[in-house]
Amino acid sequence: MLSIYALTYTVIFRVNPETMTVADYVLYVFSGLVPYMTFAAAISAGAGVLTKDRQLLLNTVFPSELLPVRAALVASAGLPIGVTILIVIALALGKWNATLLLVPFVMVLQFMFQCGLIWLLSLLTLVVRDVQFMIQYVMMVLLIATPIGYTVDMMPRALKVMAYANPLFYFVTWYQDLIVMNKLPSLPIVAVTIVMSVMAFAMGFWIFERAKTTFFDYA
Repeated sequence: MLSIYALTYTVIFRVNPETMTVADYVLYVFSGLVPYMTFAAAISAGAGVLTKDRQLLLNTVFPSELLPVRAALVASAGLPIGVTILIVIALALGKWNATLLLVPFVMVLQFMFQCGLIWLLSLLTLVVRDVQFMIQYVMMVLLIATPIGYTVDMMPRALKVMAYANPLFYFVTWYQDLIVMNKLPSLPIVAVTIVMSVMAFAMGFWIFERAKTTFFDYA
């Protein structure tokens, strides 16, 4: 899948940012696709986890909070593999930099954000089953709206606001800056990502804990 996107952007669309070589640009695209694909898989799998595991959901012994977390973990299994491939490619291109050491940190932040969303979406899916189908279309939009095959500088100024309103933009920027650009993300992006991830995780768990008994009636 990464190869298909690389071929599409470099050969068909012939996107060629002035600040990057072809190899750097391919790595740039990969660095955006890996977290995107993980995010899409985790949200899609986690949203319907409570409806699929009804017996565990109604089990008073098994903590129902762990069902969405388990779904997020399983769907995120490809992230460390993909990131390892990215780092190996980056090192092969001579991108030896200490910023690579921060990649596991952003992986943890992304996992926390995913868990928070999955806790909320899994409850909502119990009531509105069509949420699972709507997620597929949202992910298609995010693939285009997230600066994966293009940079933020290439966007018209009026559309940059849309990028900043996209949560996935911040995680993708972290990976691209740390792995490809060999630099730290800007302070606003760092602050927004950390606050967004912690708040999503805390609020998702808090709402799940207090609303689960009510929503379980729809299981």
